[in-house]
Amino acid sequence: MKHRAARALIGFLGLLCGVLCIDFFERNRAAGSPSDWTHVAGPVEIEAFDKPNIGTSVWRLASGTVWSSQRPADQVYVRASLDETAVMSVSLAVQSGVGLWVSVGPGGVVQAHTDVGAAQCMGKIDPLSGPVPVELQRGTDAVTVRVGEQRMVCPVEDMNGNPQIRVRDGRVRLQSIGRDRMTDGVPVSPLWWMSALMSIGLVWMLLADALVALISRLRRVGSPE
Repeated sequence: MKHRAARALIGFLGLLCGVLCIDFFERNRAAGSPSDWTHVAGPVEIEAFDKPNIGTSVWRLASGTVWSSQRPADQVYVRASLDETAVMSVSLAVQSGVGLWVSVGPGGVVQAHTDVGAAQCMGKIDPLSGPVPVELQRGTDAVTVRVGEQRMVCPVEDMNGNPQIRVRDGRVRLQSIGRDRMTDGVPVSPLWWMSALMSIGLVWMLLADALVALISRLRRVGSPE
């Protein structure tokens, strides 16, 4: 009975260790940038988690964060949830800090602009609620902006440069990101969490059993005949 209780305690400690290890990995992964993107500016808030992120994996962008693609693209897509005060801006092509930006701000308001003022676009996108899907598609001399089922077209003379994302006035939880119809990475799935947790628990139990067996053998060797 005592042996069973000890194994149950060891198993519980292994489960707790697995949760802590996975959460530590997620905190660091979520504060970084996806493959083929570069973190240009802004703080990296590894500790900016209100609760463990098991099953709710996202990228977390602090206010002031700027990400830049390492290559040009004809299409860029992001899906994100924003703090009430946050503003997330996405551009298909930025060169020397200049480009057309599509910003989602408080109340889900969507605006197209440059760094000097509003852009003249055809069409309008109504305010959104919930996670915001934003897609920018390059055309001959314009950028087509799609947000859900809505769209607008913004003429652009110069589209040289690489895609960028920047955040201000709050935090953004980025759920997916991609370029040219290919994903640049997806948050860790609940299935991955469960597999990792089971693997860590299995390794923990094997090591614990091996340690217990070693201690028992040493005791037998050291005990008087």
